[in-house]
Amino acid sequence: MTLQAAYLEQPTLGDETEGVSIIDVNPFGPNGEKDRRLLISKDAEPILILQLYVRADEDGWLISSAFSDFLLNESHVAITFMFLTWPHTRSEAIH
Repeated sequence: MTLQAAYLEQPTLGDETEGVSIIDVNPFGPNGEKDRRLLISKDAEPILILQLYVRADEDGWLISSAFSDFLLNESHVAITFMFLTWPHTRSEAIH
């Protein structure tokens, strides 16, 4: 079955994602700051959370719109993001 994904709000007590593994997706290195979280589910069961990061440029502007979309199939999640109008994609295999 194809994976499903949804952006998460801040965690709350009793959250159904408690105990789910979290993978940091930080293309900015030490300059990255935590932003959105993407919940990956299979058959309506949470299996993974991707923690997405943003960074501020030299003028202090946040690059938070860098993550523009995600694509899913049976075993991969691809996150499409933009840097200075150049598209980049990162794919994560789900085991």
